[in-house]
Amino acid sequence: MSLCPRAGRCASALWLVMVLISSPAALAADCNNNGIDDLQDIAGGTSQDCNHNNVPDECDIENGLEFDCNGNGVPDICDVASGTSLDCNGNEYPDECETDCNENGMADECELEEGLAPDCNGNGVIDFCDILWGLTPDCNLNGIPDPCELFGHPELDCNNNGKLDDCDLANETSHDCNLNGIPDECEPDCNNNDIPDECDIEDGMPDCDGNGLPDVCQADCDGNGEADVCDIAKGAPDCNGNLVPDVCEATLESAASALLGPIGHLSPRTFTIADPSLSGTAVRLDFDAQGDFGSTVEFVTVKLNGTVIGTIFDSGAHDCPVDPDLATILVPAETWNVLVDGANAAILMTASEAVDPTPALCTSWIRVSAIWQPIAVGDCNGNGVPDSCDIASGESHDVNANGVPDECEATCAGDLDLNGVVGFSDLLPILNTWGPCADCPEDLDDNSVVGFSDVLVVLNNWGPCS
Repeated sequence: MSLCPRAGRCASALWLVMVLISSPAALAADCNNNGIDDLQDIAGGTSQDCNHNNVPDECDIENGLEFDCNGNGVPDICDVASGTSLDCNGNEYPDECETDCNENGMADECELEEGLAPDCNGNGVIDFCDILWGLTPDCNLNGIPDPCELFGHPELDCNNNGKLDDCDLANETSHDCNLNGIPDECEPDCNNNDIPDECDIEDGMPDCDGNGLPDVCQADCDGNGEADVCDIAKGAPDCNGNLVPDVCEATLESAASALLGPIGHLSPRTFTIADPSLSGTAVRLDFDAQGDFGSTVEFVTVKLNGTVIGTIFDSGAHDCPVDPDLATILVPAETWNVLVDGANAAILMTASEAVDPTPALCTSWIRVSAIWQPIAVGDCNGNGVPDSCDIASGESHDVNANGVPDECEATCAGDLDLNGVVGFSDLLPILNTWGPCADCPEDLDDNSVVGFSDVLVVLNNWGPCS
């Protein structure tokens, strides 16, 4: 069976199709559907073709073949090429479409590249925009991010809280009592009362010498509530000019035990001085005791913090005397300071094996007292004048030139060289100073003449001092 029984009509239909397909109207494009061929649109100027691809620009844009960020119907590259839009960074993207946070008509990227806008923290965002968008604080509203102001300038954040001092003050997180622009916590505060010294003084705290330091923060050795320098300015004696009132230097320290008993073999006794100061002179330990000490084999060995410093009652003592036996040990300052530095002073008294702790005639006991001059200018003779002033004025002698008046070191009359023994070495100074000599240490009997009477003093005290 034929597909086209009427051959004439089929031939006519085929001819019509061929005509329609081959006609210009059938081949024309109209991307914008305005009924006009695209080429005729372009040729007639009803459409633009800035990129010369024979496609109207609006179709390139609509089909996504070109971009039109500013919505002016012109592809971006054409805006840039024609100079209609600027392209400062050369990315073929109009500047007006770039980020412009400060709205000055210039892309932020170009402002930063050309150094026309600051970016102190190097995050690629103009500082103004960091602040505007809340990315960084600017507490003082000066247009500079706070972290950038603080970097390299610790003086602007004296309390190290990560905030500018002027903002602390503006926000009242810090106070400024003297209105000098410095938070109070950064000002000198010698008494640690959280108020600057200057304000303490303005509020009435005494500053007797006007040095800006409250008296309470200055040395007040006598505890009278006034600085030592002011006491001196008002007339308190300061004979050596060291700005310490003499009354504070002319002091001794002492400690004494109670009666410690019994004392005898296997009955040692200890007296501890808590945290004693170091001494500038020999420390004098005075002992008195009652007990079984009538023999040379009956004695007491004394230790200071485990070190033997002497033996007492090994001669001249008694068995249960009416008046207690007395003894003294002078501990050199050097020895004392080494043994007690940073520790308590434990004085251990251990009786020899022959000492009966429970003698028939009495109850045995021992007692010890210590007296010393703390390291500093002292007053070992107790006359209310510092030793250095006594020596400087001639009131006291200092034969061995150790800064301690001789009367504080002599253990007995006639011991001119202060070695604890009266002997030939003490006669030599007398012989060398023989004759009239007022107020000299060799004049032992104070008659202003060094002579036989002074020799007799030496002879009468010959031997170890007791």
